[in-house]
Amino acid sequence: MTDICITGFGFINPMGNDLDSFKQNMNSNFISEDPYLKKIGVGIARSSKVKLPLKDLVQNKKMIKYMTRPAQMAEIAATSALKSAGINIRDNIKDNTTFDPFDIGLYMSVGLAAGDIDFIVPSISASQTNDGTFDINKYGRDAINKSNPLQVFHTLTNMLLAHVSLANSIKGKNTIYNSFVTGTGSALTTAVMDLQEGNIKYALVGGADDLCNFYAYTTYYKAGLIDLYHPYIPSEGAAFLVLESEENAYKRGAKILARIKKIHSVAASNLLAPEQLPSIASEKDLKKLFAGFSGVSGFEDVPTTAITSFAEGDNLYSLEVESLKALNILDSKIFNSSKNIGELGAGKGFFNMILPLLLEIEEKVLISNIGPMSTQYAFLLDYSKKESKSGNRSCISCNTRVVVTAAAVTSPLGLTVDDFYNSLSAGKCGISKIENINVSQFPVRIGGEIKNNDILNKIKKLNRLDESFVVKNFKDRKTLLTLLAIDQLLSTSMMSIFNLKNADICFSSGLEELIFEDAVKIVSANSEVHYDLLPKLLADKSKRYFVRTIEDWPAQILSSILSSRGVVSTNVSACAASTQAFGEAYQRIKHGLANVVIAGGVDSMLNACGLAGFAKLDALTLEEDPMNAIKPFDKNRNGTVLGEGATLLVLENLECVKAEGREKDILAEVIGYASTCDAYNVSRPDPSGEAVIWAMKNLLKNSKIAVESVDYINAHGTSTPLNDVIETKAIKSVFANHAYNKLKVSSTKSMIGHLVAAAGACEILATILSLKNDIIFPTINLNTRDPECDLDYVANKAIKQEIEIALSNSFGFGGQNAIVALKKWR
Repeated sequence: MTDICITGFGFINPMGNDLDSFKQNMNSNFISEDPYLKKIGVGIARSSKVKLPLKDLVQNKKMIKYMTRPAQMAEIAATSALKSAGINIRDNIKDNTTFDPFDIGLYMSVGLAAGDIDFIVPSISASQTNDGTFDINKYGRDAINKSNPLQVFHTLTNMLLAHVSLANSIKGKNTIYNSFVTGTGSALTTAVMDLQEGNIKYALVGGADDLCNFYAYTTYYKAGLIDLYHPYIPSEGAAFLVLESEENAYKRGAKILARIKKIHSVAASNLLAPEQLPSIASEKDLKKLFAGFSGVSGFEDVPTTAITSFAEGDNLYSLEVESLKALNILDSKIFNSSKNIGELGAGKGFFNMILPLLLEIEEKVLISNIGPMSTQYAFLLDYSKKESKSGNRSCISCNTRVVVTAAAVTSPLGLTVDDFYNSLSAGKCGISKIENINVSQFPVRIGGEIKNNDILNKIKKLNRLDESFVVKNFKDRKTLLTLLAIDQLLSTSMMSIFNLKNADICFSSGLEELIFEDAVKIVSANSEVHYDLLPKLLADKSKRYFVRTIEDWPAQILSSILSSRGVVSTNVSACAASTQAFGEAYQRIKHGLANVVIAGGVDSMLNACGLAGFAKLDALTLEEDPMNAIKPFDKNRNGTVLGEGATLLVLENLECVKAEGREKDILAEVIGYASTCDAYNVSRPDPSGEAVIWAMKNLLKNSKIAVESVDYINAHGTSTPLNDVIETKAIKSVFANHAYNKLKVSSTKSMIGHLVAAAGACEILATILSLKNDIIFPTINLNTRDPECDLDYVANKAIKQEIEIALSNSFGFGGQNAIVALKKWR
């Protein structure tokens, strides 16, 4: 990795947003009593907050109302980092100079949704019965009209990436992770892979978080990370770095600030039972993590500074320091950024990488990136100013072939892969009237729902999972759907449990569900919040309140059940999330970081929060007939239908599969992946389809796939007026005459609905089944052709056709696009 360097940085936290303010405030303590946290009345009423210079630094003032504080801080820090590196894409577009919007990638880490209870008080108050309990009928009939549509923009964590890409016209590769502190490692690793592979010239990597908002604070309190005596002080901030190859930096005369020498990760070996999550690193884990750097050339011969992850006073801080000293390569310089400004959460790891630049350290620095849940990272950076002796290495060659060897699915069309395949082949509609919650008074009453009876029957047959855990978490549908998929995978996979234990996990999950039944307990009918009732409500440690599922929880449960010792990451790029997770799993194997990766995603939007939010955005059809509700590419389409489900896909190094004699297990080969950002609008897709076109063309070029050799595209096909026309336009632009000749396109969403964060993985599985069985599943309900949608969408009935190569498209709310290419295994 010695050819990847840092050429720019930007940050904002209580110490300021530039070098001068940092130096001025370096010895200041910004931790003080917080009136808001004091009002909440649980945990520590001290925090460290940022004064945001929005008027000067946020470019589009009209967008501020759509932005959470983390989004505002992210835009400020990201813009500053690009300026520091001498890169201003937005302005350079105008004068046609050197910077191409597709040359820069964006990689981010983010914390919990940065919401406040005041944001939903009007709708909660309007949903109460006379005895003060939550009435879902009143919510669906009355309160939904009082819901603020901005709530969706404040809840979807990928909105941070959408705002940063839009503000800076960034259109290249991208991803966003929700993994608290350790999301830094996931983002940094993916950025380095893309730079080494030549997918981008520059990587803007960073994180932003706000631990002082109501949802984050109460959730972390429930998780045991904040209490009256815990040294973690809630704080907020953002930090970004610009990375590029040394060759590129030298070529454009950029100043090299530091070089990334090594990224090392370990999975915590002391994972507790799933109901006891989150866990934290043990002394054994820490020593294993830091020992990974002892063999780095030259590392032993120089004084090395360490920047720690745990807060001073934490019972694990001394373990961390002792583990570092055990390497016998440290001098006395150990820094901790939490001391003065508190816990920066998802922004912490990147700020710790900036800290040596601010402290003017010119030597190798080992940076810990350790937090809750399983994966722990550490980074070795060289901040010396001497020229690198590594030379200007060219992009690495990634010739490893990657195959899919096992799959599991829980979907509206079946709870096994066979049932899923048979239903798709028959053109069966999985949309139905929602039964799991009372939606009789909602404007939307249909969805791609998995029925409770089906789930209960499946639960009774579980013999591999902790049944008590299933019972305890039954109300959390995302967790439950993940568990059912895990049990199916363990039941059907021919892989050895040893291989699964060594697997990395690249997963995706949807937004946290707000629990209105709990919120109503502290909100009165006249919209007053009774914070004095909160301590009693939060005293029960048996469940989480206000936010039902932390977004990276399903991935951590998957890791825990498999006792996985591999890296765990959770992608949260909305509708493109699980396709990006799959693509990153493919990259990890190509780059030799893993031989086995479990990819996939889970989501369930069939709850009051999800239905209300998307209804307020006018994204859902109001059709009442479930059999004819979602009709992609049809002239009379008028919106999508939400669904739920989970999909797991096992990707492996082909050589390892051959060595074990398991070629018969191969379902398909993965031959390409691309992603882009629209950088057009936070809620509407770019009508030109430019970024989608670029992604498809780039994928075909890099994977050496001839346009004429693509037989089938599983379209994003949401049945919304804008998406279907834009996607059709993009396909015609890329495939020209071939789009009208042999190429077939269909949308399996017509049968299962839109599974949001789980959509891509489910559709990738459908594409794999098409390749394996030479069948193209239909687009049902396509009865009246839209003149602007004039391709062969395989209307209403599946067809048998030999398929050699297929693509699967996913386009996310907020402008994130992801495409994978798959090939038949022969």
